[in-house]
Amino acid sequence: MALCAVLKADERSLGLFIDRTTPEDREAATDPARVAVPGVSPSPSPVLIDRRTLLTTALPAASAAGLSSSLLWHLAAQSVELMGENSTGYANDTLASARRHLRKATTDYALTSDLPAAIAGALTTRALLAPLQRRGGLPLRETQELYVLQGATCLLLASVSHDFGESAAGMMHAEAAGHFAELADHSELAGWVNCTKAMVDLWRDRPAAALKHAARPTGRRSDSHRLRGLQVRALAQLGRRSDAMTCLALLEGARDSFGEVGELNDLGAMFTFPEGRQKYYSAVTYAILGECGTAEEYVLDLGYTEIPPVGAKAWPVSWALSRSHLALARLSSASTGGDPEAAADAVAPVLALPRGQRINQLAQVFEILGKRLNAPQFRTTAAATMLREQVHHFLSDTVQRGDGSN
Repeated sequence: MALCAVLKADERSLGLFIDRTTPEDREAATDPARVAVPGVSPSPSPVLIDRRTLLTTALPAASAAGLSSSLLWHLAAQSVELMGENSTGYANDTLASARRHLRKATTDYALTSDLPAAIAGALTTRALLAPLQRRGGLPLRETQELYVLQGATCLLLASVSHDFGESAAGMMHAEAAGHFAELADHSELAGWVNCTKAMVDLWRDRPAAALKHAARPTGRRSDSHRLRGLQVRALAQLGRRSDAMTCLALLEGARDSFGEVGELNDLGAMFTFPEGRQKYYSAVTYAILGECGTAEEYVLDLGYTEIPPVGAKAWPVSWALSRSHLALARLSSASTGGDPEAAADAVAPVLALPRGQRINQLAQVFEILGKRLNAPQFRTTAAATMLREQVHHFLSDTVQRGDGSN
């Protein structure tokens, strides 16, 4: 179907199945009145294109840009399946190429939040790895590398699925990643699996389940640091304020001691926990706990002003979520009784985000914001009324998917 769409042809013309043509079909194929011409709108009647016409017109017009890497590697995998002998001499180059594709996909995902591009990168990586896993017979080192890359790809798909609002699908990918972590006997990959599971459960309002995943930190790598940050956020969502504040103080005091570089750091920015994300976690936690002043300090310290951050350590979604949580904190501030004007200032630049970056988690925070604005003290306030309308428009213009987990 994809080839037909790109090449503007039908399955018969592409020869994708055996077709015994009739004399009438052959006559129609050579009739100039019924052959498609590039750049000319097709007639309402069915159009048949013979193979020669296809090769001389449609293919050059489509160009190589119309063929995705994932499709080409899928076809390569099929070719390998046709080989009679168990040849694995291509394994080293294939694993290296898979690692490069995955590194680019996870880094682009972290820096741009481009979900379709992340999916394409994950599918390309899977297409590279598929023939190796099906055929087997790899040495132990290459087999472990294969399992690690498969697991890391599952985690990328888990995060993207979660961002699309399909949390159950995301958890299924995470479970598969855990399976590969066990096969590879890879503690770091297992740590990132727990991070992903805790994140998914936090956002689908299951903080108790998230706390169970986050109670398993090991080592002093990035995955352990992030898991402790998720543990604090789960405690805050559960209303265990004292425990959350105690754990947060310990975590912030030990921040510099998490310096071990893990193997998965080489697989892209998604498998790191840079200082910016650490401070974002703290800002969100303080906002949930109602510590508006401290949340303000962290957001400012992040440099998350009215313009999304750029650079190797920037996460545009973290910028949007931190400002949205800051708006919630300003509405709930005990010292001011709630300040809708200040909340509106916090989310004003977020309202201008393109649709592609309005992930499901951001919509969830805006839903909470809308509910807070319906409180009695805000019903007659002009600033609250305007912000409530802006939130409603933002949500109505944001495609949300869900599995009953929001």
